[in-house]
Amino acid sequence: MQIDTKYNVGDLIWVPRCYQEWDKEELNFEGEVWYKDIQKFKALAKQKRIVKIEASVNEIGNTLIMYYLINEDEGEGQMANVYAEELIHNYTEEEALQIAKEYEQREESYYGI
Repeated sequence: MQIDTKYNVGDLIWVPRCYQEWDKEELNFEGEVWYKDIQKFKALAKQKRIVKIEASVNEIGNTLIMYYLINEDEGEGQMANVYAEELIHNYTEEEALQIAKEYEQREESYYGI
């Protein structure tokens, strides 16, 4: 049996990310210094690489294809995230960044694939 996959090992995929960050704001009031934590959101597009594909077929012929992805900029010693084929979107860098910016404007974190 031959199982065709949408992606291959080594393919690079852009994913949207929106991270929550905290900045400290310094306030001076009547000679005293106060600090306030300010919540911010940072939008970015992150590149992931497919490092492994697992395919399985059950007794009635249904296939399940799982992709193992790592962050491209973090080296080889990291643990892969696993996603089903239908959860992976083939965004361009610009599309992924635009999606992340939409979450940033709504002030929401987003870590989806």
